Amino acid sequence: MTKCSCYAYRENLVKECHNKKTGISEKETAALMEKNKLDECHMEIIKALGCMEYAGKSHIMRYMEHIHPAGDKNTDLTKKLKQLCDYGIVLSVCYYPSDNPCGYRTCNIYSLTGGGRDIFTGTGENRRCQGSYTPLREMDSRDGIKGVLNRAAFNSFYVSSLSYNAKYYFSYHAGSAVIEGRLMILSDKYSEGLVNVCVIPVRNMEGSDTECVLKIRAAQEHFRQKRIKKPWFVLVCEDDAHERELYSYLMNCKTIEKAVICMTKDTYLVRNDADAFDNITTYTQNGKELVSEFKKIIF
Repeated sequence: MTKCSCYAYRENLVKECHNKKTGISEKETAALMEKNKLDECHMEIIKALGCMEYAGKSHIMRYMEHIHPAGDKNTDLTKKLKQLCDYGIVLSVCYYPSDNPCGYRTCNIYSLTGGGRDIFTGTGENRRCQGSYTPLREMDSRDGIKGVLNRAAFNSFYVSSLSYNAKYYFSYHAGSAVIEGRLMILSDKYSEGLVNVCVIPVRNMEGSDTECVLKIRAAQEHFRQKRIKKPWFVLVCEDDAHERELYSYLMNCKTIEKAVICMTKDTYLVRNDADAFDNITTYTQNGKELVSEFKKIIF
């Protein structure tokens, strides 16, 4: 049986919100602070979501373990997340097809409420980590759902790449396109001592393959105009079948010939020990057959 991504797109997805309280006022926040209801772990979760915007529990856990590798491994993250949801600081949602509510579901996806974002902003974190706040109602539209799932898929790559000596730019503007993430990885193995990596999550939905091509071309032109070292592209697909379909489309569009393109997928990155640059898939054409090969990129 083919393993399904927990961030896969399906037609007719609808949102299920698990919160009873979907916001918090400044007065309520002040009261929580005064009563010491928000401990260090709560604040670390808020910082993680402030940076990642939409994340699963495993994303939050890996982020926190990277920031504090010697932290308390016995912390009950599930309990802390529930408390933050009860306070109205964090939202917990999932998506499922309206025509099959007992079938496929995404995993729980967490994000900050407007009040939660205010708390995060008040921590004085680097502003490059601050995403845009998306109201709950906007998470229901097709574009809103795609944005949530794309960001969550990118975060699987992001937390799997934290061990690398990299500088991250979230929602990177490349000309007319917005790339989910750009990484500048320092390495003496490559010319100029760095590698630019543009990470583009792609959901298996109508129009996403065309959008992916437009992003690749816009990024190439942006880097050329800025005289920045040419980027590599890592495309985060949903699963093996989606990888092959997207690669075939890129070949037909002649995009492969003009760019360094690697593929990876949710079903690998969701592992707690996944390395973003291990199990990178490359393809070659052997007659009419696509042949895949797994590689590890060494920096």
